Amino acid sequence: MEQISNNLSQWRKDRNITKDMQRDNFLTLIQEELKEYCEAKNVEDKIDALCDMAVITINSSKTDSLYPLAYLYPREVTNPNTELGIQIDKVISSDFDDTQTLNLLVLIANLVEGLSYDFILCMHETVKEISSRRGAWSEEKGKWIKDTSKEAQKLWYKADYNKCKIIQRV
Repeated sequence: MEQISNNLSQWRKDRNITKDMQRDNFLTLIQEELKEYCEAKNVEDKIDALCDMAVITINSSKTDSLYPLAYLYPREVTNPNTELGIQIDKVISSDFDDTQTLNLLVLIANLVEGLSYDFILCMHETVKEISSRRGAWSEEKGKWIKDTSKEAQKLWYKADYNKCKIIQRV
């Protein structure tokens, strides 16, 4: 998880994006991904949205120490949509308290693992994907907007979540 945090720190630095900028727009950004998660047509689209939520959460966190994450999952998630909404609200109402932020990351990790995908591997794929994109911060929209030109798209990496599946041994 430390490598993912470091890679996202570099991603923010390369794009002149601060954690404060991410916190200021957290609700808008997370709602966009929550909508994608709820409307996903397949498991990999769900994984993509969940990992994007994790990126937003990490980029908004006050801490860079996510070490305890590995010890807090897996656990069963009974009602993902409700639990996500409640935990997102707790993060915001606690002003991004480390415990509440970590709890949201753990919930996301559990949802990914519950779909039989390795959360850490999926996050590495997500970071590779977002790092391959070029673009700029939009003050108006309060988020980083990717360059969708044909030249830019030639450089895009598409996360391969298929190689992140957890293989069940009998």
